Formats: sequence, structure tokens, C-alpha cells
Amino acid sequence: MDVSTATTVDRSGRMRVSNPFDSTPGLVRRAVSAGQDPQVVARGGLSVADESRTELVRRLLASSGLLGPDFPDPAAVPGDQPFVALQDLIRAMPYGQLSIAVRGWGAALAALHRWPTRFGSPPSAVRPWMLETAGSAAGRAAGREESAAQRTENCRIRAAVAEVCADRSIRAALAEAGESWAPTHWTHGDMTTANVVTRRTGHHRWSVALIGLQAAGVGDPNWDLATAYDSLVLHRAHLGPRLRPLLRALLDGYRTAAGPARLTRANVIARAALSRVQLLASTDSPEHDPSLRSSRWPVGLVERTRSALRQPA
Repeated sequence: MDVSTATTVDRSGRMRVSNPFDSTPGLVRRAVSAGQDPQVVARGGLSVADESRTELVRRLLASSGLLGPDFPDPAAVPGDQPFVALQDLIRAMPYGQLSIAVRGWGAALAALHRWPTRFGSPPSAVRPWMLETAGSAAGRAAGREESAAQRTENCRIRAAVAEVCADRSIRAALAEAGESWAPTHWTHGDMTTANVVTRRTGHHRWSVALIGLQAAGVGDPNWDLATAYDSLVLHRAHLGPRLRPLLRALLDGYRTAAGPARLTRANVIARAALSRVQLLASTDSPEHDPSLRSSRWPVGLVERTRSALRQPA
């Protein structure tokens, strides 16, 4: 990957993302040399049975300028600023620079959602398992019980799902998000602060790229946007009053880059519910974590969501 083509954003909010339609000329040449019809290959008819899902995604998005480097970056030049995960920069980066990077993240996500799906037969994104009824979600989460350790983990997931879905408003939001799920655009599938990397390229310029593409494919962009939003909210203890303007920066970057997704109440609540299940299932002693034991968590979540969605775009 030529990281110089990655999505960039400057202090004024201008963003540049290259967007050629066909990124596989070398693939076409190799297919033709193997006796395949070049027109079939160019239309996306090439078999990719020998490619892993991640390799296929990286090939189809190779010319988008959105993909982050492998770590360590084999193309890095000595003296270059390295790419760093956004989650690792939130505590260290000054607010002004962090806002620019977050705006660039929104622009990169919009560019991914706008990337053409009609070339190369992209894989389908996996529908989030929480977008089912409480009972079937718990069963699906605990579907494969192959060892004692996995049985223990599955029991914890079932218990976490039962706790989260005990609230009627949470169940309603999960049902609504599930009914509205529409696989229409390229999506990342796990668009958290751990899967966006950035590096400084100037005094007020940051280059942004995406990593962690194991779940990428054609899915619902609304869920991707809600995941990014929720991922920032999970840093609220550290960000404090800076959280709300950073959420606005994320959405402004996304909308300025003409992203097709909408941030809906149902998706925000459903994605927060999934995060809470993951936290509860992975915490040995949730009673020692105030954010996990609060009995007002469902009410607080719904109130925060209503307040956030009332804010002007």
C-alpha cells in the first residue's frame, strides 16, 4: 500500500480520497495468462476460492487509499511518523489535533461506505448476533460448546445477554435495529477506535487509515456508524467534556464526505447493548466496576441517546 494515498484531513476540514473503480489490472493480466476471459475477470467473475476473506477484502479495497499498513509496516521509511491506533492516542493527543484525526476517521468511514460494490464480488458482512431476540441471541452466542473453557465463556455471555435484555427499551431497540438491517454498502464490521490508525503528516494534518478487516464486506452502513459512535462514547471517562465535540467531529467528517449512513436511536442503543454484553462477559468481577453495576444503566443509555440525537447536525 502506498500510504501517501490514505485519506487525509487538514485543519480546515478539507479531505482527499482517491476513488478509482478498478484496482485489479495485475490480477486481470495474471488471469488472462492463465487462459481466463479478461472480460469475465474485469466484471468480477474471477474465482477467489483460494483467497482468505481478509486477502479478498484487501485486494478489492487496495486502491481506495483507506487501508492501513501491516504491523510493523514493511513500507515504513526510517524517520517517518508511524501509524498509531486512535485508541492509544486519545489519552496523549491534544484536543485540537485529536479533533482533526477523528474528523478524518469519519471521512475515511464515509469513503469506505461509498466504495463501489459492483466489482470483484465482495463478501457479505456478518449480521451482528445481538440483532436477534434476547433468547435467540443468547443461544446463538453460546452456539458452539467444545470445551470447558468455552462452556464457561458461553454461560457468561448468556448471563450478560439476559441482564442487558431485561430492559424493555433495550429489547425494542435491538428488534428495531434488526428489522432495519440492510446490507447495501461496503462496511468495516468492527469500526472501533482500535481499528483506525493515524499518523501526523503536517502541523495540522493527519493521515487516517483502517485496519482489522476480518469482518469487512457488504453490510449495513448504519451499524458501522453506530459502532464508531459507541466506540468513542466508551472513552467518556477519560474524555469528559471533550466527548460531545469529538462525536460531532466524527459525524461532521462523515457527512462532509457524503457518507450514506444515518445515526439512528435504535442502532446507537443496540450497539451500546452489545458493548455492555462484551464488557460484562469479559469482566471477572463486574460488581467492582461502577460502570457495569449501575442499575440505572439502561435508563442512562436511553436518555443519553435521545439527548445526542437532538443535537444539530
